[in-house]
Amino acid sequence: MIQAIYDILFSIRCQHDYFGGSCPDMALLPTADCQSALRNNGLRFKATEEGGVVLFSSNEQGQVLRKINSLTSFTFLLQLQNPVFDNYTRLTYPAGKLGKPFYYFANLTGAGAIDPSNAVIKTSGGKVGEKDFGWLVNRVLTIPLSADFNQVEISRIEPGTGKKVIKTFVTGPAGTLTINLLQIEDAPGHFVSLRPGRYFLQFSGAAPTRTEAIYFDERLREPNGWGLLEIFADKTFDYAAKPTYTLSFRSELWKYFLIDSADKVTVNNNALTNLTTSTTGLSGLSLTWVPEPDLEPDSYERRQYVLLKQKAAGKPVFLLRSNRSMTKEAEAAVQVKLTVAGAERNLPTPKANQSKLEVVQTL
Repeated sequence: MIQAIYDILFSIRCQHDYFGGSCPDMALLPTADCQSALRNNGLRFKATEEGGVVLFSSNEQGQVLRKINSLTSFTFLLQLQNPVFDNYTRLTYPAGKLGKPFYYFANLTGAGAIDPSNAVIKTSGGKVGEKDFGWLVNRVLTIPLSADFNQVEISRIEPGTGKKVIKTFVTGPAGTLTINLLQIEDAPGHFVSLRPGRYFLQFSGAAPTRTEAIYFDERLREPNGWGLLEIFADKTFDYAAKPTYTLSFRSELWKYFLIDSADKVTVNNNALTNLTTSTTGLSGLSLTWVPEPDLEPDSYERRQYVLLKQKAAGKPVFLLRSNRSMTKEAEAAVQVKLTVAGAERNLPTPKANQSKLEVVQTL
């Protein structure tokens, strides 16, 4: 009797700076298409504490029983297990919405080739960020128009062949552009229906060209569907390599928004001369003032800052930001004191599950 022996084809690992290792708040689930691809190639998926592994079978002589013989995609839904994940994870995405915020990762280069480096994160620094971000959209996509652009190109990266332009829409200066992704006229009288996958919208015109990534798959519209990981393999796959594909998250910096309702803070030569902070419990931790011009355009910080300025009826708003990312280990130990105009007060202790509203303090 021939006994099948299972070995690792590839591994998927989720890590987070906040936890100092594996991330327990992200579950990895093979999609229905992935389950079919696994069955068709004699493979199995097994969840692990770090993420998961895909296993292949061999006989007692070490011969692979069934090999991948054509370009195959293995897609895994990334599901959040913690509703306050954003509180301690540093992520950036635009305020303007084309759909549901959605992250996408794949072991492909920009030209559509399988990446030999096993890299799935495209943001510089190897941490999940803005270049991995996109929008999960409905089949009918509505895009607000403006004078900043006069055309919208929709394209996708075809694995193995690179960029394919599907259609370029010429737009007007106002109104909206509506695109039915299941009925796009790519030639007069000829319509195509987009298959599920990642696409790109390139906006061109008076303003600098910009590109937005979208993902279209109505089966993924789940409340806690956070993103998708897509691993490609073909007949050249090295079964002895056992590659690991890693999703690595940055821990959020701790921030306080101070509303100076009584004009207590003095600004002198671009410095806050009568406001100081002190911290204990984490060596090297400090808080510094971040002036409004230094806020990133598409960041949560800027959106929160603008909102608070509107609510504060013209009173100054100051953002204090930490120089170190918060870690779970330091939560119970860190304490922050604020001194303004000679009066000292304790600020809320940084915690992952702390409401973001608690970091707004009125002086």
